[in-house]
Amino acid sequence: MKFTIFPSDTHSIDLLNALLANNISAADHLSSMAPSKEGDPSFDKLIRSTQLDQEKLTDALCKSFLVPFNRQDIFDLSIFLYKGVVGIDKIRRRFNTHQLVPFQNDFPILYQLLAQHVSSLSIVFKWLIERNIDGLRTECLRLISMEKEMDFIQVQLLANTPSGPVNSDFLLRKDVYTLFNELTLLYRTCGEFAFKMALKWL
Repeated sequence: MKFTIFPSDTHSIDLLNALLANNISAADHLSSMAPSKEGDPSFDKLIRSTQLDQEKLTDALCKSFLVPFNRQDIFDLSIFLYKGVVGIDKIRRRFNTHQLVPFQNDFPILYQLLAQHVSSLSIVFKWLIERNIDGLRTECLRLISMEKEMDFIQVQLLANTPSGPVNSDFLLRKDVYTLFNELTLLYRTCGEFAFKMALKWL
């Protein structure tokens, strides 16, 4: 089902898309990087760009006469996307600080799942802008399913990781797995929020 509304300022949508693109770039960057204690200027630049886009969006919501959705909803959605980039940055910093390397292919598996979440969120945004309620519902269910898959895989990975009272590697990996889990929860919640936004137009 699709909806039509009166013409409105699309600048806020452009900025939401920019924030979404930053999440995609951050996830891609994470999957391709190697642990390093050196600085990462490209990712630092991405963080600054995300902060600037968030500030521009807030400014636009305060000044635009007409917006395509409820102002508070747009702002809340942008916060989800901002936190997504920040969450990926936390994982990146853990890798670099502790020089973590894959064990039983754990990180590549988690990278792939994270990339799938971000890709699914892109589809959610497409359906939101087009006000396709059926498409949104389907993609939100997919996000829920992927979150469960992430939980299941993390339990398996932890079960296969040597543990013990002084095994710092186990504790560090558990910490990173938790950060991945928090990200997938964030993206699933973001998708559900977008679905609720569309329901207001029914």
